[in-house]
Amino acid sequence: MKRIWLLGMYDLSNYGDCLFPFIFSHEFKGLEIQLNCVSLTGNPSIFKDALPSFSLDCAKELIRPDDTLVIGGGNLICDTPLTFFEDKQSPYDAMMLGTDLWLRGLEIAKEIGCKTIINGAGAFAPLKKATLERWSKVRTSINYIAWRDISTWKIMGACNSDRVIPDTTMTTSLSSLFEKNGKIVKNGQHILVNLRPRSLSGIELRDAANLLDQLSSTWQLPLFFHSNSHSHLDHQVSKRLASYCKNKKTKLEKAKTIYGSFRSISKAELVLTSSMHTYITAASAECQVILLKRPRYNKFLSVEQALDRPGFTASSWSALQILTANDERTKCRMKANSPELEQHWDIVKQVIFS
Repeated sequence: MKRIWLLGMYDLSNYGDCLFPFIFSHEFKGLEIQLNCVSLTGNPSIFKDALPSFSLDCAKELIRPDDTLVIGGGNLICDTPLTFFEDKQSPYDAMMLGTDLWLRGLEIAKEIGCKTIINGAGAFAPLKKATLERWSKVRTSINYIAWRDISTWKIMGACNSDRVIPDTTMTTSLSSLFEKNGKIVKNGQHILVNLRPRSLSGIELRDAANLLDQLSSTWQLPLFFHSNSHSHLDHQVSKRLASYCKNKKTKLEKAKTIYGSFRSISKAELVLTSSMHTYITAASAECQVILLKRPRYNKFLSVEQALDRPGFTASSWSALQILTANDERTKCRMKANSPELEQHWDIVKQVIFS
């Protein structure tokens, strides 16, 4: 039985972060592993089916030399204070830094002498010189390194031996991730809206709601506001936008489970989102999709390039006005296979079981 310690932000109530342990377990289905999740604080997520996590301090006392420490996926690679989440009730205090999880985790693994893997983690901003110096001291002890996008690869030193892969949630088996719950029937006659506070920068709530009402009218479908990231306060955005919408059939939903969010996204006719993992889930279910790239993160481009059809990507709210009902440009789907991810998981398994 191989023991694996999977580091991520599992102490946040964010759909994307909490999805990664399900992906990892699915890829190792039928193999003898013990998967232990590790977060900075070990605090529980509000999602009822999220896997529990050890705090890094607790895990440090439990990790053995014959174990494997895995970093990611997710936007883990940063060295700023962890105060950028909209939810000010997040588990992180003002003194906690991004490096307290991923970099300290690597330093602990090096000290213990266990295997280490970077599993498609991403960075969203350049790192400080002091951080890169610490990174250079641990990188040679890592058994396998794969980054989520070219931007991260460059930030982390553009080493030719490092691989660049699609986000690990872009597996072709994502649609069967929760197959034990039964087949999901696509019968959602609505537009699922999943947005973040930062997506509303530069536009008045009333104007955004008017554009959503126009979209609803054009498609002849009611709006269904779906929230799956308490850490980003998308439930507050949903309530505020819905209060300005004129369509009386508008509904709101706050996901209680990871599976519940996965199911709601997969059933929708059209998905409008600014969340990368809501976008990927919608693509896996071949929903029609509008990706609102506000803010315009580098990670969106890498996902678009890895899809067979990327749906309609908009950099501004006004772009919603050019769409017609069942617009061909909103068609979205995964590629039939992902050789990069298949090779990646083969290497991960070789490192763990060798």
